[in-house]
Amino acid sequence: MHWRFIETAFSDTAECRFNADTLSFDRSVNTNAGSLQMPTVVFTTG
Repeated sequence: MHWRFIETAFSDTAECRFNADTLSFDRSVNTNAGSLQMPTVVFTTG
């Protein structure tokens, strides 16, 4: 998903990946005072 914040210079990209019993979520931004890439969040079943 690409989230655009209309009338601003900001946008976010969110990516969900499904693999068997694992869901991974990544998020990045186009501009920020800190890191542009957030840590990957991983969910597992069991």
